[in-house]
Amino acid sequence: MTNPVRDLHAHSNCSDGLFAPAELVRHAHHSGVDEFSLTDHDTLAGVQEAEAQALSLGIRFMPGIEFTCRFAGQTVHVLGYGFRPTVAENDRRLTAYLDRIKARDHAWARAMCRRTCADPLVVRTPDRKEHTVCVQEDELAWVRGTMPSPFHIAVVLAKKLADVSDELEIPARHCMYLFTGRPEPERQGESYWPALRERYAHTLAHYGLEPHAHWWTPHPTAELLEVQDAVQMIERIGGIPVLAHPGEQELTNPQIGQLVDHGIRGIEVYTFKHSPATIAELESLVESLGVFATSGSDFHDPHHRAQVELGKDREGNSLTRGLSLDGFDALDAYISR
Repeated sequence: MTNPVRDLHAHSNCSDGLFAPAELVRHAHHSGVDEFSLTDHDTLAGVQEAEAQALSLGIRFMPGIEFTCRFAGQTVHVLGYGFRPTVAENDRRLTAYLDRIKARDHAWARAMCRRTCADPLVVRTPDRKEHTVCVQEDELAWVRGTMPSPFHIAVVLAKKLADVSDELEIPARHCMYLFTGRPEPERQGESYWPALRERYAHTLAHYGLEPHAHWWTPHPTAELLEVQDAVQMIERIGGIPVLAHPGEQELTNPQIGQLVDHGIRGIEVYTFKHSPATIAELESLVESLGVFATSGSDFHDPHHRAQVELGKDREGNSLTRGLSLDGFDALDAYISR
């Protein structure tokens, strides 16, 4: 019997993805995904829409969320799986926390918008006209859910650049990397960055634009939950806590062991963010710690730096390893019927 294709980590436009929840599920269906979870950052806004679309298409669906947490002086991500949406949405402590994060993120977005307007991009067209481009606060009114991000700034920016010239029709994700994302010193280790700069070098130079983090504004972290508090939050609504992509945060094996002691029950092992060597190491660690492994693409949109498809790994192979939804069902997780 063939293992089902599973993707238990994906983002909609309720956090920092491109597609609406229902549209994302349709993309998953077209990509051959059999088992799916929507795991938007710090929001439940898209879960019911995604669930309804999955049920209509015959995809098995498990509600999810990705908490941004503090641990050992850094940020880590904890996935919460298998809670009943109505239970989560009626949990006052959870919704109060998510509302605080939403307020924090929207305040951050307003501050970054003000910076874009104080120091706008200046686009010089071949006819020697100058166009100033920035993002006004009210131009983010369409953002859903909790997490306005540099990507949302870039969505507006991409449209405005394209309005100046067809030659500046650059995907929003690439605009984020080029103009609104992390500062260059943090990107030097990213394989996509040199290729992206080279790809757009001629066009940007033609219009007098320079690729770098023009308005970098770090997200504050004081409001974030500590990992153990996020775990308790997930468990209280009947969910199962799983550590997301520990290789990206460069967590050591002892640190991962500490997180398991805090209540983490699974580790996302099979993801494009992990090299084959990291996957092999994590497979051994999962076994020694007595937890389970999961699969997820961490899909945001087709122009993401990973260039990974829903339900696929970095080599384009289907994600079929890790705990299936039958396995989650055996752990008393809620699976949509």
